Amino acid sequence: MPLATNPRLVVRAVSANDATLLERLGPQARSLRLDGRVTLAAVDPRDGSFAGVAQYAPGGDGTSDVTFAIADEWQRRGVGAMLALALLRRATADRRRRIAGMFLGRGLLRPAALA
Repeated sequence: MPLATNPRLVVRAVSANDATLLERLGPQARSLRLDGRVTLAAVDPRDGSFAGVAQYAPGGDGTSDVTFAIADEWQRRGVGAMLALALLRRATADRRRRIAGMFLGRGLLRPAALA
């Protein structure tokens, strides 16, 4: 069942069967691993391709590191925000207390935390 939608994309959980779709996201998706991590994808329902992926790795202290990979053609179209919201909803349901990550802004990598 889809977790969230917008007029063009559906957010759903990623499975091991989606490895080929992850590879198509390009080099930015190389850091994504499916081993015990919660991974969600924004999927284009017209062709099943991934517009982007977000994941978090549950940590023992209630903090989770988050990673995003957005396809070039979907940059600056709200995919990251849509995935962030879906990931936060999932993390809340999983009783995660803190999500921590890095974002690229104006050419600098900056720490960010959502509590």
